[in-house]
Amino acid sequence: MLIMGWERPLDGVEDVAWDELLAGSWEREASGERVVGLLRDIAAGQGDPASLDDLLLDDADYFYTESGTDSGYVAAMPEALRFLARIAAAPATGDRTRVAIIEQIEEMCWAPIDAEGATEAELDARVDTLRAALLDSREALDEVVRLAPHTAPRVARRLAALGAGAYEPRWRGIARPLGHERSYRIASAGPLVLVGGDRFLDPADGTVLATVPPGRGSGVALTDPEGPCFVRRGRAGGLVVWRHRQGNWQRTRVGLPWPLGKLFLTLAADGDELYGWTVSGAVGRVDPRSGRWIGAVARAPRAAENGLHPYRIGDRRFAVMIAGYHPERSVFRLDLTRGSVDRLPIENVHRCITSFRSGLVFNGPRGVRRFDAESGAEIGDPIPASYFSSGCSYEIDGRSYLAIGDIRQIRRVDAETGEPVGAPLPGHRREITAITAAIVAGRPTLISVDGATVRRWDAETGTPWPAPLPE
Repeated sequence: MLIMGWERPLDGVEDVAWDELLAGSWEREASGERVVGLLRDIAAGQGDPASLDDLLLDDADYFYTESGTDSGYVAAMPEALRFLARIAAAPATGDRTRVAIIEQIEEMCWAPIDAEGATEAELDARVDTLRAALLDSREALDEVVRLAPHTAPRVARRLAALGAGAYEPRWRGIARPLGHERSYRIASAGPLVLVGGDRFLDPADGTVLATVPPGRGSGVALTDPEGPCFVRRGRAGGLVVWRHRQGNWQRTRVGLPWPLGKLFLTLAADGDELYGWTVSGAVGRVDPRSGRWIGAVARAPRAAENGLHPYRIGDRRFAVMIAGYHPERSVFRLDLTRGSVDRLPIENVHRCITSFRSGLVFNGPRGVRRFDAESGAEIGDPIPASYFSSGCSYEIDGRSYLAIGDIRQIRRVDAETGEPVGAPLPGHRREITAITAAIVAGRPTLISVDGATVRRWDAETGTPWPAPLPE
């Protein structure tokens, strides 16, 4: 494609085979004439870039996931992206239109690329085509940043995610999903992982070992001295504990019935330990075999959000909770060894996504931020990421690292310094929603989900499953 001057951003727009590239659009009346008309309106400052979605979204099945359906784009999208970038770089384009175009390009790049029925090679080709469109648009996007410096973070995020959506070429035909699960959640439970809140998988090969019988509400998985188990809140107080033994599920109710017992609002697991928050405001460590408190019990702060993140410092147990209303939200530390509660000097964060030996990790508008678990003092600068709804910590040779979900790829960073460790790990076809760490064959391993697939990487080398580790 010829690189034109930004003063004439639509040169060549009528030479594109739009009608052919629009095949599969969910808009039955989609046509190249309509696409060209919308692009001309946008260039004239009279159209909304988001209106292109009416023509460019495809009619393929992107799976019914826990949060409904997602939509992808037809083959005309990369071509439209090229022209949008050039319009944004044009001197005559207004700042509002320029920002709206960058937002639309982000939407296009974030969309899932895993239409049901398409082959892996076809999906890889879609990613490569999108990557080529972004590379072709790089000069235009640089000009956008020059004209509107406040767009720089968004443009940088898009360019940093080049190639996300497919494995690196060297792994194609070798790496594949560990499993196909329409779930946005995953958690480690000793030697197993729990996907979707009800299926235990073997992280070695993705085999579903057991499916928890259906019940009321979600639960948590952990491995206690009696082995892997799944714990739900009891409908009338206490807990319902499921254990898989000799091929069968055994259910046990623990704790006294309501109103004498505890009615739990939230349950959380930290390794082999269970934590709970009750309607009376009590927060503490819970014995899943008896339903009784272990150690001290703290009181949840007023207006606390429905979230509980337990962690440990040596032999002491803590939990982090966020309370208050935006923007006056505060982070509280509950000492579950002493039963005390104190406010940490942490502000402008959304939630605690993980913790490591000496720190807490939060996401927020400034990126991924690390704080000292004792003092609450910030550790280093924020770690930039496009979008960071998921993350976990892991250790290699006694040093802590973080795995951060950044749209369709995983970024690994040193937890103490915040410095990147190795290249990003692409492969997911849609946004990563959860990551967990497990030990597989003695090696730290990262396992992630996106609502359609489960994927696995060796944490140290970044090798995707089932490719052999480098010698």
